[in-house]
Amino acid sequence: MATLSIEKKILGDFTVFVLKGELIVSTLAALKKKVQDEFTGNKFYMAIDMLGVSQIDSSALGLINNIKKKTDEKEGHFVLFSVPPHALQSLTETGILGNIVIVKNEEEFKDNFIL
Repeated sequence: MATLSIEKKILGDFTVFVLKGELIVSTLAALKKKVQDEFTGNKFYMAIDMLGVSQIDSSALGLINNIKKKTDEKEGHFVLFSVPPHALQSLTETGILGNIVIVKNEEEFKDNFIL
């Protein structure tokens, strides 16, 4: 059975979701719920740490794209970091990559986005 663990942490103004496991259709509901909970508040600065993502599918790519659109609508910001090569390839192939800021790792994220 596919699993995805989601840890939430705060870095500066950003809510960061640290993912470990498979980011696929059968595991997306929990992440979607956590993201929706953030949108009900006033925080529209989100990031996803994807270092622990072992698999990603088209449903996950769609969710990532929708999170980006929603943060844009709310004049927020969305960043991915520590994106594994297989996920980066999927983002590139679907064309989503052109819309999303991706940085190398958490250190680069902090250097560029946290005051």
